[in-house]
Amino acid sequence: MVACSTLSLLICVVIVTGYTIGYGSSLHLEASPESFNAMVTNQLDLTCTADGPSYWANKVVTLEIMKMGETPIVVLSNDGALRGPNWKDKFEAQGIIRKDAVKTFLKLTIKQPTTEDTGTYECLMYSLDESYKIKESKVTANVPIANEDMTVIVRYLLNRISTLERNDNERINLILDQRSTIRDLSNLLKNQTELTKHQVSQLKETIKQQNISTMEANVQMKQLKTQLVELQEDYSKVLEDLRITQNQTSHFQDHFDKESSPIAFSFGYNNVNKFKSGQTLIFSEQILNLGGAYNGMNGMFKAPRDGLYVFHLMALSHINEQITIDLKSNDQTVATLYARDTHHADQSSVSTVVTLKTGDILRPVVKSVSDKEYLEGSDHYSVFTGYLLKSL
Repeated sequence: MVACSTLSLLICVVIVTGYTIGYGSSLHLEASPESFNAMVTNQLDLTCTADGPSYWANKVVTLEIMKMGETPIVVLSNDGALRGPNWKDKFEAQGIIRKDAVKTFLKLTIKQPTTEDTGTYECLMYSLDESYKIKESKVTANVPIANEDMTVIVRYLLNRISTLERNDNERINLILDQRSTIRDLSNLLKNQTELTKHQVSQLKETIKQQNISTMEANVQMKQLKTQLVELQEDYSKVLEDLRITQNQTSHFQDHFDKESSPIAFSFGYNNVNKFKSGQTLIFSEQILNLGGAYNGMNGMFKAPRDGLYVFHLMALSHINEQITIDLKSNDQTVATLYARDTHHADQSSVSTVVTLKTGDILRPVVKSVSDKEYLEGSDHYSVFTGYLLKSL
C-alpha cells in the first residue's frame, strides 16, 4: 500500500511491504495506525509475521524489530525469550516462534509516541537455509507524519540544509587556504624572476660601463635567458605537483577514514545455565563494542568489512559439570572449547584467527557431548572477545 502526503514532492512512502523468503513462506511488517498524528495518536503497533510450513518454522533463529539504521528495539529468540535495551520503559512486546503451521509473530507497541518515533522500521529474521547456513531476511514498514504535522518536517529539512551549508563553508575555507599557499609560492617565483630580470639589467649596465665585447655579452645574456626559461618551467612543474599532491591527500584521507575505524568487542556472560546442542550462546553483558559489529541480543558477530579477525573465548564450567562450545564461521567450525572437572569448576579458553568477508557471521554454539552442559558466568569468568587484526 502506497500513501502520499499533500507535499507529494517531499514525501511519498511505502506503508507495508511483504517479502518472500523460501520454503513457501513469507515475511510481513504492518504498522497501525499507518501515519502519526500528534493530536490523536497515543499508541503505535508494529507487527511482524512469518508464514510458512512447520518444517520452515523449526529453522527460525531470531526475529528483530528496529528503526532503520539503528540497533534492535526488541529481539525474539527461538527459546521464547524477549530481549531489548531498556525497551520496557517505553515499549511493550509479545511474540512466539511456533513449531507448527500457525503464524510466527513479534509485536512491538510504542506507548505515547512522538514525531521522533516516525520513519522507517525494519523486521529482521535470521534463519537456517536448506544447507543450514545463517540467512538474513528483511522487510520494512514506514510510519509517516500526518499532514497536520508537516511543519515539523519542514523545520527538520531547514535545519538539515543549514548543516550542509556549514559543511560546505568549511570545505570552501580549506580550498581557500590551499589557494593561498599556491599564491604565496607563485609570488616567490615571481620575485625570483624579477631578481633575474634585475640581474640582466645590471649586466647590460656593466657592459656599457666596461665596454666588454659583444660576444661575451651575448653569451651571458643567453645564459640568463636559459635560467629564466628553466625557472618558468620549474614554476609550472611546482604547480602541477601541488595539484597532484592535493588529489593524493584527498584520496588518502578518504581511505584512512574508512580503514582506521577500529572493530573490537568484549562481552561477558553473567549467569549459570544449562544448554542444548546447537543453541547459540549469547554473551550479553557489554564490556567493549567498538564499531558495533557484535550483537549482544542474538550472540552473533557480523563482519563489517573484509579482513583478518582474532577471536578469544573463555568459559568456566559448573562444579562437577562440563561445557563444550564451537566457534562457527557461518556453518563451519573454526575452534572448539571444552571445560570439565570432576571436583571443581574448570576454566578453559580457545583462540583463533579467521579470514571473514563482509557480512559473514561468527557465533559461539553449544556442542553437546552429554546431557550435562553448564556454563558459569558470574564475575566475568566467561568472556567472548574479538577484534579486527587487519583489513584485506
